[in-house]
Amino acid sequence: LGVHAQVTRFDARGEVAEWHVMLHVEPRCDLFQRQMERIYEAEDSLLRMPGFEGAQYVMKRYFLSDSTNQQPLMRKQPDISISIIQQQPLDGSKIAVWLYLQSHTRIANENGMVV
Repeated sequence: LGVHAQVTRFDARGEVAEWHVMLHVEPRCDLFQRQMERIYEAEDSLLRMPGFEGAQYVMKRYFLSDSTNQQPLMRKQPDISISIIQQQPLDGSKIAVWLYLQSHTRIANENGMVV
């Protein structure tokens, strides 16, 4: 995929497990559309990877190089808390994402709010 992942897991002895994942796109010569597609492919495959059993996305924070023009191109994700930061990733790519996941929890969209 050309995506680099930095993963940290916190496990509370059989209770809720937490993951913090940073996804970075490599190589950086692609246009935004292709970089975004690769980030989404990595997000979609992450939950099927070993070590992520029972994990659900709680929050996704995207870092964009040109939020005004790039945000309308992004897919809608109504059942996850999404934030978009107008700050180009330090590695020079056009998009990166910080993902926060938990196990043994229920995420829902109630009255337009993710809870």
